[in-house]
Amino acid sequence: MQAKPNVNPPLLPPQVDPHFLQQNPLFQILESLRFTILSIEYTLSPRRTLRNLLKTCVYYWLMLCIPALLFLPLLHFAFVQLNSIVLLLAESISHLILPVSFTAIFVLLLLFILRR
Repeated sequence: MQAKPNVNPPLLPPQVDPHFLQQNPLFQILESLRFTILSIEYTLSPRRTLRNLLKTCVYYWLMLCIPALLFLPLLHFAFVQLNSIVLLLAESISHLILPVSFTAIFVLLLLFILRR
């Protein structure tokens, strides 16, 4: 059984561009930023474990956020519509129940009074 080839070889230590002093100031700034970022990455994780961990985290974050951004507005719209339907039903049922209940109370009181 053969071992799998190393997909992510260890990072090489960062090096400054040999023509750094001949570049214009803007490219010198960019080169120094590049060197600083690569130095930090090399210091934190010379075997690329941090880079792989960040890649995995970003991958799962995107897999969770993209469907959420697509479906949450639709879900919100559905719940708003459901809320308005429920409120409409509750109001219409209350308009039906209140007169019936007052009529039933009136009839019961009338029967109670007539029975005496």
